[in-house]
Amino acid sequence: MRDELNGVRAEALDILEDITRARLAPDDWQEVEALLAVLAEALFRGDRAAFRRELYRLEDLAPLDRAPRALTGASGATEPVLERTAVLVERLGPPEDPAQGASGQDSTNGAGEQGGHEQ
Repeated sequence: MRDELNGVRAEALDILEDITRARLAPDDWQEVEALLAVLAEALFRGDRAAFRRELYRLEDLAPLDRAPRALTGASGATEPVLERTAVLVERLGPPEDPAQGASGQDSTNGAGEQGGHEQ
C-alpha cells in the first residue's frame, strides 16, 4: 500500500499536521480521534479508498487558516489525538522515490557511487 499512497502521502501529512495545530470543541476532538483510528485501520488493511475517504473527512474538521472558527471552549489537540497522529505519520513514512529528497539519495548511495565512476 505504501506505493499506492505516494500520491496522497504529502497531502495526508499536511492534513495531519493541520489537525494537530487546530483548536476545536471537545466533541470535535472526539470525532478526530475516531477518524484517526479508522485511518490507521485502513492503512493497516491496505484499503486505499477508505484511507482517502476518511482523510478528507478529517480535513473537513480542521478549520481553514484564513478563516478560523471561534469556538467557545475550543482547545488544542488532546493527548490521544497527538499520539494517534504520530503513529500515522510514522506509518506513512517518507516518499518511496529517492528523487524526491536528498536524504533518500544519501541513504541509497552510501558509498558515493556517482563521483567514483566518473574519474
